[in-house]
Amino acid sequence: IVGVLLTLVFYCTPIFYSLTSVPERYRTLLRLNPMTTLVESYRGVLMGTDFPSPERLAAVTLGSAALALAGWLVFRRAEPRFVDEL
Repeated sequence: IVGVLLTLVFYCTPIFYSLTSVPERYRTLLRLNPMTTLVESYRGVLMGTDFPSPERLAAVTLGSAALALAGWLVFRRAEPRFVDEL
């Protein structure tokens, strides 16, 4: 399941195509993917077209920090059972 989800996220991230080439009705859905903001920001800076929005970068940073904290909490809770499961 993880492999399929990672493939789906890869194709939903505008790496080989620009976000402007996607129809407007799907752009909002693609913007929910945090990697979209990072890829578009890198593209804008490297191509010299525009600078990334500070609000979008702050949202991605806060979301990433929240996910890292959640992952750490889940790990700490499940850590004692790792040896039994493996």
